[in-house]
Amino acid sequence: MMLLPKKRGHTKAEKTNSEVNLAVEAYLPNDYISDQRQKVELYKRIRQIDSLENYQEVKSELLDRFGKYPQEVANLLDISLLKNSFDESLVKSVVMRDSFITIKFDKKANDYLTGDLVFKFLSNTTMKAKVSDKNDEFKMTLDSKSVDKSEWFQQLETFAQKMAEGFDKLKKEKIKN
Repeated sequence: MMLLPKKRGHTKAEKTNSEVNLAVEAYLPNDYISDQRQKVELYKRIRQIDSLENYQEVKSELLDRFGKYPQEVANLLDISLLKNSFDESLVKSVVMRDSFITIKFDKKANDYLTGDLVFKFLSNTTMKAKVSDKNDEFKMTLDSKSVDKSEWFQQLETFAQKMAEGFDKLKKEKIKN
């Protein structure tokens, strides 16, 4: 019988695998990367972005290997980083329809979410927001039209990052107790 080495440090952190569907073009165009094998390899690498440092590494790698990238690639990278923040925040899905961005939380998030915490998270955006908690499903809806067109994505990134940091603190406190 083979013994596996003990894991050191962290226990497996609570995360989700959120669906992020925003109304932006996000892909690797053929005129940027034509080799399909390289494309598949890069999509896998982009999907694995799990930190700002990793995000910067992938951006540098793309610039080094293929040169300046188009907006669709920048969007893909940004959404991948955004998805990681939402995964850390126990979000089930983020979907944009018309100008409304609906953020649905996984049931696991109910162990952490309080009214005060939700308002603290919402203080990181100036987008108008609605909050609901029906049938054990917590949901926030942000109106991207309530801010300048060039600002909504950056505000969503900041909101997601601050929320991930807040959830990270709460999860660490839960492990201690």
